[in-house]
Amino acid sequence: MGRGSKSQIDLTNMKSQVVIRFLGLLCFFMSYLYTLQAQEVIPFQNKKGKWGYKNAKKRVKVKPQYDHIQEIVLEAKDQLFKRFIVKQHNKYALFDNNGEQLSKFSYDAIYPPTCDKPVKLILVKRKEKYGYLDHRGIERLALIYADAEPFCKGITRVRQGEKWTTIGKVVKKKAAVKKETFTIVEDRPVPKGGMRRYYKYINDNLRYPPDARRLKAEGKVFVMLTIEGGGNLKNIEVLRGIGNGCELEAVRLITNGPKWQPFMARGSRKRSQKIVIPITFKLE
Repeated sequence: MGRGSKSQIDLTNMKSQVVIRFLGLLCFFMSYLYTLQAQEVIPFQNKKGKWGYKNAKKRVKVKPQYDHIQEIVLEAKDQLFKRFIVKQHNKYALFDNNGEQLSKFSYDAIYPPTCDKPVKLILVKRKEKYGYLDHRGIERLALIYADAEPFCKGITRVRQGEKWTTIGKVVKKKAAVKKETFTIVEDRPVPKGGMRRYYKYINDNLRYPPDARRLKAEGKVFVMLTIEGGGNLKNIEVLRGIGNGCELEAVRLITNGPKWQPFMARGSRKRSQKIVIPITFKLE
């Protein structure tokens, strides 16, 4: 047998091995996908009006016991996740696509998304306060708002007191001369004692929320402050949080924190400025 024929046989064998490996991986992937689909559940309602779950083989996985089940879709890390809003005894909870409970039945309402595109956070209500859950049932924005709207295309509006604030990706606009709040100031407002002492106060007085500690939640809470020229704190708004009570703790720290020094904006102390303070929650 010539050298050329032997090389051709070796190349054929190599191609065969590649094909065999590819088919093996394909079979594994299809088996894995079938397993996932088999684990997913389908809501159903019995003659008495109660809801439960069946698996892909139409076998009852959870006996009918809920007042209502509604399917929704949430987004996270460029993936879509099927979720269920479940009602029981006038309380609501979030379940995953396998029928596993993600949150407690502690909400007075969980609002289905109203946007034509999948959203990352879903609006919830408890004791007349509003907040937002993610696809894992974690409170990403704590229930601290007097009113709120569902997210759509990464944007929502929330109300604290009488003022509505937009949260999410917003196109920044240039400050107008006629407005009372400026982003360009002559004297930058700083807390009494300086920023270093301000953050030392935050680190020394931060109380890690029990739920956040239990769930090992870490991250930053971004709080926007509106400060008047005289140094008075006019408004506090949470722009982004990590849930589990961290937003409430951030607001508490800023409310009870050091006073702010007076500053000049456009040559006047009657103006106000908005600044953002990040507060880090990190377990030791």
